[in-house]
Amino acid sequence: MTFEVGGTGSTQIMHVSDTNHMEQVDLPWKKTVNVTLRGAESEVGHTVSVVPGSTKGSDGMLSAAPCVIKVDGEKVADNKGGKAKKSLCEYLLE
Repeated sequence: MTFEVGGTGSTQIMHVSDTNHMEQVDLPWKKTVNVTLRGAESEVGHTVSVVPGSTKGSDGMLSAAPCVIKVDGEKVADNKGGKAKKSLCEYLLE
């Protein structure tokens, strides 16, 4: 599974995969992780997410950075370039 956050500059990102992580990153940013479903997760799934911080747009205004989650190379979640109602990207791994 791969998390991607676009934009320029730097921002803080929180991502949840097998554990929770908070990082200050330079954009664009990409992280690939392996998640193994265990126990009850094998039956009910496990939610993964990335919460991007704000970036400065071409108009100088702050907005949520664009994010994408890919599983096996296929896009399964995105925040519409930072314009979705929810600024985060999340997906239920099953």
